[in-house]
Amino acid sequence: MPDNVRSALESRWGDLSQRLTERVALDGYQRGLLSLAQVRRLLGFATRWEAQEFLGSRGISVVDFDPSELDREGCAPGVGGFAPVV
Repeated sequence: MPDNVRSALESRWGDLSQRLTERVALDGYQRGLLSLAQVRRLLGFATRWEAQEFLGSRGISVVDFDPSELDREGCAPGVGGFAPVV
């Protein structure tokens, strides 16, 4: 990356490497490519709560369960009063 481009971006965003890592974590989580645990490790957070706070502060809902667990418990969307979020 040309130095002048890097400088322009870093003057606006700060540490470009950290910013890009955060974007990869956000995009990866939203697309289902990364788990919450992977986001936590990627960003160097000590706890899952820090990762949840990071995602939540950027408007990303954190769902940390296996949907098959809901099926086994009879709580699948639309069953037992649990309605899908639209």
